[in-house]
Amino acid sequence: MPTSNLTIRPATTADAPLLAKFGARAFTAAFAAGNAPEDMAAYLTEAFSPALQQAELADPASHFLIVEAAGVTVGYAHLKAGSAEAEVTGTNPIELVRIYTDPERIGQGIGAALMTACLEVARQGDH
Repeated sequence: MPTSNLTIRPATTADAPLLAKFGARAFTAAFAAGNAPEDMAAYLTEAFSPALQQAELADPASHFLIVEAAGVTVGYAHLKAGSAEAEVTGTNPIELVRIYTDPERIGQGIGAALMTACLEVARQGDH
């Protein structure tokens, strides 16, 4: 897929259900094989609930990007200003919390395009 066919946009609070569903699907594809089903179910319920996505979208420190191809979501990233890690001592850090692409479209340049957009968000915010 040519990356010129991709559209990257900021997420809105209306995207919370989409992010919850997409994130859970991508996380499952990446990590289900190495985890017990009950552990996966518990984590997915906690980490990808629409309510949590809504709260993260409303957090002014968070910035979400959604990548679409022909109107279909094929990836997203979540950036958060600041850092949860004590070792990060920069004056204005930003953390890449999540970056997911559609498991069926890995290798098509979606992740690279999304990472480029994340770096631009960081630059614009003087991170």
